[in-house]
Amino acid sequence: MFYTSDQGGDEMEFTAKEEMLVDFFEHRRPLTQLDKIKLVYGFRVVTSELKKFLIIYGIAIAFGLFWRMLLVQIGFLLVRQVAYGAHCSSFKTCLIVSCISFPFITWLAVALPITSLVVWGAFLLGAVILLFIGPVSSKKTKVQGEAHRTFLFKKLYSRLIVLGGLLVIFPTSISVFFVAGFLKGIVLVVIAKIGGSH
Repeated sequence: MFYTSDQGGDEMEFTAKEEMLVDFFEHRRPLTQLDKIKLVYGFRVVTSELKKFLIIYGIAIAFGLFWRMLLVQIGFLLVRQVAYGAHCSSFKTCLIVSCISFPFITWLAVALPITSLVVWGAFLLGAVILLFIGPVSSKKTKVQGEAHRTFLFKKLYSRLIVLGGLLVIFPTSISVFFVAGFLKGIVLVVIAKIGGSH
């Protein structure tokens, strides 16, 4: 069934499961057409992220990289949530890229003989790059004006302090994974910057 928001313009077709979800919530309180669209959109985001999580971490478990890849993802998210950067054009592309890049980056961090000097050098270089060019808009995540940019920049600065603290607290054998994810986030920021802010 197609739904259009009360304001018009927003149209979405619901699956049978999504119809059941809407009916479940509508029995508890009345929903506007826009409420239904928001509910189903949120459901789609959560289910797609859950699918991606299960597939990526299933691969990590299969290769014995679960906890290491978790650290890589933490390093990545510390940057991604506030610096933004490039996004894939579709969920399927994102899933494929994530299924390849996260295990591969984690495997590299395990396989390469990385010293604390390299970890700190990569962190400091990455921090300088982010402080000069981040945050960067993409088609999916937009920086909404100067006030928003300032807010994100302050959050980015505090995240860099947190990451620096993690590097002080944990030995190189662990902190290398935080930095590996951090560097993946920086690559996406640089790609978005080169491609031009949207």
